[in-house]
Amino acid sequence: THLVIAGESAQATLDAIPEDTEAIYIGPFFKWSDDEMQILVDGINAQDLPSYAGGGVKWVERGALATMETEEDDGRCSSSTWRPPKRSGPGHALRSWPKRE
Repeated sequence: THLVIAGESAQATLDAIPEDTEAIYIGPFFKWSDDEMQILVDGINAQDLPSYAGGGVKWVERGALATMETEEDDGRCSSSTWRPPKRSGPGHALRSWPKRE
């Protein structure tokens, strides 16, 4: 298992994904624009890497392979009742798994 911290851009993050990666977990992002997040998903898909997104249906709509959340789950987290956790440091995590031989 490798942990790739999301950098200042989607391309920098994509460049940091190890070559032996066979799947991607996309954690929650709070600092990138929608366009930058789309670049990330498009780049993961261009590498033919299956991706699981913990952030919900919006990620699947962008092109991630799967999520455990439903559209109803996304609606339950309204901005008036849910706040993202504060993060320290420059980025958030992507997790990758090495390819099996």
